[in-house]
Amino acid sequence: MHKGGLKLPYFKARSHHFDELVKQGLVKKPKPFQDRQSLLEEAIADKVAAKLQPTLEAIVNDAVKKAMEGLCQHLPNVLQSHQPQANRAASDSWFTTPPISEPPPAVEPQCQTPALPLLSLPLVHSPPQDQPASLHSLAPSPPISHTTPTVDQALVRMGLLLHQTDPKWTCQEQCIAMQAVLECKQDVLAILKTSSGKSMLMVIPALLEKNRVTVTVLPLKSLLMDYIRKLKMQGISFEVFDSTPLTGQHNLILVTIDHARTPQWRQQIAELNTRIPVVRIVFDEGHYAITDQDFRQVLEDVHDLRQFPMQMVVMSGTIPPKSESTIRDAFCLTSDALVIRTPSHRPELQYIVEPPAKTNPHIAVRVQAIIKNYEPMLAPEDRILVFVPYLDNGEALAKFLKCDFFCGGQTTCMAKSSMYERWISGQHRVMVCTNAFGAGNDYPHVRLVIHAGNPRHIMGYIQESSRGGRDKRPSKCIILPRITKEPILPQNIIDHKGEGNMYQMLFGQDKDRCICYCLTSFNDEHGVSCQSSPQACSRCTKPSSHLPTSSSKRPFEFEPPSVQEKSKNPFMTAFQESKRRRIVKEVSTDNYVSRFKVALHKFTYTCPFCKVQGVAEAKFHPMAQCPTLHQYTTPTGYLDFTKAIHYGDKQKTFICYRCHIPLLNNKLHPPVQFPRVSCTFMDVLPAVALLTYFQEHLKKEASEFFGCNWTTEQEFLNWLNGEAPVGHYSSITMLFLWYMEHSMQSIQ
Repeated sequence: MHKGGLKLPYFKARSHHFDELVKQGLVKKPKPFQDRQSLLEEAIADKVAAKLQPTLEAIVNDAVKKAMEGLCQHLPNVLQSHQPQANRAASDSWFTTPPISEPPPAVEPQCQTPALPLLSLPLVHSPPQDQPASLHSLAPSPPISHTTPTVDQALVRMGLLLHQTDPKWTCQEQCIAMQAVLECKQDVLAILKTSSGKSMLMVIPALLEKNRVTVTVLPLKSLLMDYIRKLKMQGISFEVFDSTPLTGQHNLILVTIDHARTPQWRQQIAELNTRIPVVRIVFDEGHYAITDQDFRQVLEDVHDLRQFPMQMVVMSGTIPPKSESTIRDAFCLTSDALVIRTPSHRPELQYIVEPPAKTNPHIAVRVQAIIKNYEPMLAPEDRILVFVPYLDNGEALAKFLKCDFFCGGQTTCMAKSSMYERWISGQHRVMVCTNAFGAGNDYPHVRLVIHAGNPRHIMGYIQESSRGGRDKRPSKCIILPRITKEPILPQNIIDHKGEGNMYQMLFGQDKDRCICYCLTSFNDEHGVSCQSSPQACSRCTKPSSHLPTSSSKRPFEFEPPSVQEKSKNPFMTAFQESKRRRIVKEVSTDNYVSRFKVALHKFTYTCPFCKVQGVAEAKFHPMAQCPTLHQYTTPTGYLDFTKAIHYGDKQKTFICYRCHIPLLNNKLHPPVQFPRVSCTFMDVLPAVALLTYFQEHLKKEASEFFGCNWTTEQEFLNWLNGEAPVGHYSSITMLFLWYMEHSMQSIQ
């Protein structure tokens, strides 16, 4: 920049310097902009909008008009539960959409009125004045919170899920229970009969609620397998917890009770709740909490499942009125918990009790004959279930029938899944199973349910027999009993399972009474007879040929031989006697295992020394830190005592050398695999033996009972190492059972 012939730096130049340069003719004056307004972006946008506005308004108005007409057309079906049955008219096209995780907006009524920026049309057109006044009832109710879906929305979603063109509640109780679950204001105890749609109480809320998690706890792995199959088939999004981190991407989480009692689950669900609220826990087949807790520790203190404030929903089809208070206490339900109950009568089931059999082989022959004569009447989708009371019976029967044996515990999850798929697919139309398959498995086309032996109790039998006829078609439930002794039940304890009721129904004072009445009077308190029903039981009507007798042309190795066959084979009598002794031994072994398991259960997660001593808080701690042990000997002295206990060569094959518990074909103790041995109750038997010797009152009682006189510790060890009496596997096991069953006051 020049100033009077001088050059100025750029940062010192000013506007008047520029004007001076123009006067001097050194630079040219710029021409002014012509029509500047036409170059502005706003002016261009205004011109474009003015040209497009008529076209856009026409398109939007036409689209909104069609949407409103469709909504008005379907709105009566959305609110059909508020209208009399005669006025309901569901549109078939509304339910033709395949099951998806999220329905189209035009199908389900929305919780909020959509915003219409260009048009202020109402959501529903008001009816003309000349229309009947009853049409005014179709106007929508005021918008509700997104977190509180209505039962109408639930019914619509159920119709989509189940492919029903005219969805209806299975019963009024299902609707009431659904409303209570959706409102999420109180705990719910839903005692609804089998096939009444209890599973919808946990599925529908998970589909309707946004960013709210429902957890379903299942007491059986077979139940989990069945839920996975059904949810996948219906296209429902869910997640299964198996010790892996929870993703939080699904509103429905499935978990078995075994996993739900682990620290990993407690940590994962607590972390998930910080991100997405976990609003409820649904426990399916809740009766297991009061029937199986005595031998499944994971079912004790089920109220701990509620880690933080949330709704608890307990579902079952078999909780008698006398057990309601016990269930409420077990789950610690709220004082205002809603209890909903339906009658348990299933008119499509026909109950048949045949005359008692003498032996299990006789029952096996009868099962084979029933299946053989019934199979020609089955449709391709029909299936048969055979329930057995004991594992050994099931293994033998499945081998004879050439089918799978579904049981818990000893079978891996993969093996059980394969069995289930073979049965569902029809590769094996018959499946033998234990009560592990007796709850919640909802394959609809089970035409025949056979109980090969005595059902253990009424509650279990209702669950197991109810696997039949879930498609509402007739199904037969046959019991092939075997004469047994009446169970000895503890005094002043509620018989939740109905063991005594089952015995009375089969062999006692109710052996001639209507079977349906016996079942419903236990579960509902008020019995219902089936005498006038088309599916009357075998005691209300004598079916002339409901099932043919066993075929004489189907040989079976267990079938009792005729007199003529006995005379031809001189070894037949010896064979029958050998078989009788084997059965007696198996029964004795099962009783022994049961006694031992009950006794060992009292030492779960406790210090055996402190437990025997009677310490109130006998929590587990290392042996070297046990104050009770130090009162009598040192840890080294105790180890020397255990090492001094030994057995003969014959006993070594079925007794664990570390914990001294009999293996009994791995029914009581897992197999011993050197060098590693898995001992759950490591020091229980030696602790009981040692403290029995050191405590004078116990030593006196034991010596009098066994007819011994132990003056020194070596004499006591010699007695422990001696030959055990008949019926026991060692002297230390005999001493342990004596202590647990005859001196219980010190361990209470």
